[in-house]
Order: sequence, then structure tokens, then C-alpha cells
Amino acid sequence: MPSVLEKLFGLRSGEIRRLVAVNLALDPETQRMLEAAKSLIESAPPSSVAAEAEIIGEFRPPINWARTVVRRAVTADPSRFVCRPIEKRYDTPLTRLIVLALRKCSELTAIARFQESGPVEARVKQVGDEARALRASAKLSGVAEVEWIPEPVIRGLHRYRGVDRVARFVRRFREAVDDLTPEDVRQTIEPRILGPSADARLFELLVGFRMIDALTSFGYEPTQLRLIGHKVPLAALIRAGSRLELWWQRSIWSLPAAAGVPSRYRLITDAAQMAPAPLLPDFLLLGAKPAQLVIVEVKLTEDDEMTADRRGIAEAMAYLYDAANYAEAVESLRALVVAWNSKATPSPGSLVVVTGAPGIRDGLAAVLAPEVGEKGGPIS
Repeated sequence: MPSVLEKLFGLRSGEIRRLVAVNLALDPETQRMLEAAKSLIESAPPSSVAAEAEIIGEFRPPINWARTVVRRAVTADPSRFVCRPIEKRYDTPLTRLIVLALRKCSELTAIARFQESGPVEARVKQVGDEARALRASAKLSGVAEVEWIPEPVIRGLHRYRGVDRVARFVRRFREAVDDLTPEDVRQTIEPRILGPSADARLFELLVGFRMIDALTSFGYEPTQLRLIGHKVPLAALIRAGSRLELWWQRSIWSLPAAAGVPSRYRLITDAAQMAPAPLLPDFLLLGAKPAQLVIVEVKLTEDDEMTADRRGIAEAMAYLYDAANYAEAVESLRALVVAWNSKATPSPGSLVVVTGAPGIRDGLAAVLAPEVGEKGGPIS
């Protein structure tokens, strides 16, 4: 059975491929590949090819005298020479590998599809520009572009210093960006988990996919994996009659089960004659049999006063207070905070469970009633 991530990779939005492309461009190994490619271009040896040519009025040794005599007799032209000069060409397996790597590297900018400028967009663009500049080298002008270099050929090139970095990049692009192989995707994005300068929305999606992956490890099976959007759940999963729905960027009060339940936040804003604007958690994990709601807050960056996890806790508490009246309709109401670089340890007894991205599975186990075996604490 294909993994959850493999199914999610088919989403039309292309967010997973974009996520991988951004991280691959930001990877220091990609910069090292470009440096190795530059050095290899400068030192790449040419191949010597003897190409037969018929020349009139001059010659380039060596002369093929047997063919020359025949051609002179046929044409009655004693000024003809049939030569086999040695030509130096740079269309070799080594340069084809370099061209392939540079072309793939330059494609990262288009795949990343940034809609706003920023430090990450600038860095990804810089990587693409460097790759295109190297591809424009005069030595590479006559090199054929290929889609793949056979592994036996690549192994034969390892005598050239730095070629392993170029070959490794080509493999990573093919497996992580082109094929979207789950394990290669993980290896590409997890070392950075989209650092604080990266796109927070992509980090949210990464957390969402990791939650779905964790739920399948608990024995839940996906019944639907949909296009990223807000009108349908990101995923629906079942296990022995128990159903879970994962909603992304959806207000609690827009769910059918919340119909007629008053929002404390809405009551306060109405009393202050403020325009209605419901609180919007990053994810809602809604369960049936047992009825439960897990509010998930994802935090990528910190501010001048709070770390990311502490900001997440504060917002999670606000969501829980807002949903206090909803708590009567469910057996368990808890919150999960997933914060960039958090060292927090998930605690099953806590109303708000806090974890870093690597601890998502343990965090879900701590907040889900079937795994914990107890209801969330009261909200007063």
C-alpha cells in the first residue's frame, strides 16, 4: 500500500514538490555542488576525435593519401586532400553529468514558485542564477543535454575530484524532486525543517503531513486525502470504527458539530461591538467514537518577548477558552503545540501538549483519547 506521503504528493497545488525544491536549494551541499562543478569545468579534459574531412587548396594532417588519390581521380582536382585531423571536443560523459546537474539546479527556482520576495526567495534565486551562469561556459556550449547518466558511467568518473558532489546532487534531484520518494523527501527537508527564515505556511503543511503519517502508525487508515483547501478535511482516517478528520486553517465554529454552540471570543467581540472574526487554529483534529477535538497550533518563529513554543501555548490556551462551551459536546478537548526548535517533552496529562517537529508522533499519542485512555482536563 502506498504511504500517506506518496498519496499526498499527487496534490495539484504542488506544495510538497515546492517544499523539497526550496530545501534542496538551501542545502549547503547544493552550494558545494556548484563549487565542484565550476572547478570541474575549468579542468575538464577534452576528448580527441579524428574526423575525416575533404579540404580544397590546403590540408590538415594527417592526410589519408589513399582516399586523397581516389578523390582527385574522381574529381580531376589535384588540390583536394582527404584529411583526418584530430579535434578536441568537450562533449564527454563528465561534462554531460555537469550540464545535467546545472540544468536541474537552475530548475529549482521555477519549482519553488515564490510569490513574495524575501531572504529565502533571494537565496533560491541566487542558486539558480549561479547554475545558469556556469551552464553558459564556453566549454559546455557543445555539450549534449541528457536526462540521466547511467550509474556505471558515473562510477567511472570518480577519478575526477569533486564529481561525487555533482553525481550526488543529480541523484537527490531525481529521487526527491522528480520521483518524490518519501524517504528522500524526508532526508531533504528534515535537516532544516524549514528554518525560521523560511515560509511558515510550508512548515504548517509539513506538520500536517507528519501528523497524518503518525496517525497511520497508530493503525488509522486514510479513507480520503484531498486537495489542500479549507472546505474539506485535509485527510479522513478510520481505525476499528473510530474516525478522525484533520482540518487545516478551519474555525471550530464552522464545523457542523459546533452549530448552536456559543463562542466565548464571539460573545466578547459582540459585546464590544467589534466586527466578527473567528479565531483560526492551524489544524483541527476532530474525532468520533470517542468524540474528541484536538486543536493544533504550529509555530515557526519567535518574537522579541516569547519563544515559538511559548507563543504557541498562549494561543492554544486562547483557543481552548474560546471553545469551552464546545467541550460539553465531546469527551476530550485538548491542544497540541508544535513549535520550531522546541525542546519540550510531550506530557500525556497536560491540557496543552508541547513538542518540537521531531516529536509529533509522541505529541499526538499524548492528546488522543484512544491512545491516552483518559479525557482532557476541565476548562473553567
